[in-house]
Amino acid sequence: MQRLLALGFLLASVWVLIGCGGVSESERAAIATEVAGAIYATQTATRPTQTPPPTPSPTPAVLDSAAIFQRVAPSVAFIETPTATGSGFVFAEGLLATNAHVVWPFETVRVRFPDGTEYAEAHVVGWDLLRDLAVITLPNDTHTPLRLTDGETLPIGSEVYLVGYPAEVEHEPQPTITRGLLARLREWTPGNLTYLQTDAAVTGGQSGGALVSPRGDVIGLSGFSFGNGQFALAASSPDIASHLQRLAQGESTDGLGRFPAFSLENATYQDTATLQTIWSTAVWVMWPTTTDQIEVTATSANDLGVRIVDALAYIVTDTDNTLTGDENATFTPLDPIPHWVEVYQYNSYSADVELTSSVPIARFPDPDDDTELTPGTTYTGAIDYPSDMDTFLLPLKKGEEVTLRVESIAIDANILIDEITLGNEEFLASDDDSGGGLFGLDAQVSFTAPKTGTYFVLVRDAVGFDTGGYFIHVSETR
Repeated sequence: MQRLLALGFLLASVWVLIGCGGVSESERAAIATEVAGAIYATQTATRPTQTPPPTPSPTPAVLDSAAIFQRVAPSVAFIETPTATGSGFVFAEGLLATNAHVVWPFETVRVRFPDGTEYAEAHVVGWDLLRDLAVITLPNDTHTPLRLTDGETLPIGSEVYLVGYPAEVEHEPQPTITRGLLARLREWTPGNLTYLQTDAAVTGGQSGGALVSPRGDVIGLSGFSFGNGQFALAASSPDIASHLQRLAQGESTDGLGRFPAFSLENATYQDTATLQTIWSTAVWVMWPTTTDQIEVTATSANDLGVRIVDALAYIVTDTDNTLTGDENATFTPLDPIPHWVEVYQYNSYSADVELTSSVPIARFPDPDDDTELTPGTTYTGAIDYPSDMDTFLLPLKKGEEVTLRVESIAIDANILIDEITLGNEEFLASDDDSGGGLFGLDAQVSFTAPKTGTYFVLVRDAVGFDTGGYFIHVSETR
């Protein structure tokens, strides 16, 4: 403003001088030069400064397969448990992501990186049995965390890569890379997960590996194969990132309370339990450290059966040798791995059971059993060990119709309905695979109560092999 006032005063002075005469030509020229300079200075001072446009960030370059492998493979680890092998990748400093089915039910696992770094007893800090996720902690580990990005925006048909340890049997394993196409996206609504489907070659041991974009970023956690191994499914990175972080902090993300899977801290050689109904099962866990012969004896006033299954889903023995409550089972473990001892009965009324064992045993409680279901509600549960069967209670009035649906990515769900007083294989209703789902293995059944009473709802893996979490929905039809 001061410059404008000064310019106005100068112009006024010039007008007075020129208007009054007495100004020579040379003086006129000098005055004109001074005025022009003042105008230029004023325009320059009031003109806004031009901000240069921002320099765009360079788009990450598309890498060839060799460059992708060199970038990703050093942070992809081999995982080994007493019963399985798998893969995992570093997603944060000192933290490894993998699938729950790779590590369950073990709290410590062997982890080895391509550079030879090995953790003989790396600790599993948590798992999500519903979404099949797990986190392993690696104290003071220096491997570079891989960047997780959103692969759902990639065009269908884009090249993607799987990095992991498929079919690895060597003591000092090395990772592999396979290439395929992003075939499609699949949604699993119950768990709020998107899966990226690819035809990149996959086989056992690949679970927990990294699905990688053409720019070398992790876009998914490899978890499943189907179509005789022709297709792989990887859980989308944005969908699992928050779950992995919460698991790393010791939080439960599935609400099942199944971590740790069991404890032998209070194991004993003799224990008791009560079987309330014909579908009740008392379960203990043992972990033989050798393959020496083991003897187990169950005693009760009711007729009993004893089934022993190991962590590889092998039924070691299923004994019902007498019509009394005295059963004896002698077996030799095939492997020094966890074994579950199930004691069941053939009567519909309560029975006390005493179990003795030549090796320490600990009760294996199942929080799902005897949970009462209410129409209009969704529950969660888990098949905790091979051959496990969860028993729910469903009170209904005569003529009341309900639809039950079991959804899972971990088990081949099988649902059965029985009366409290029956307890035989002639179930009132049953289903396996009518519920569709991500793999077409969900179970769904509609049932009309023939009379007022409480009914058993039984949930199990149809094959009796797999373990993992599930959702059970109960909706009232009329």
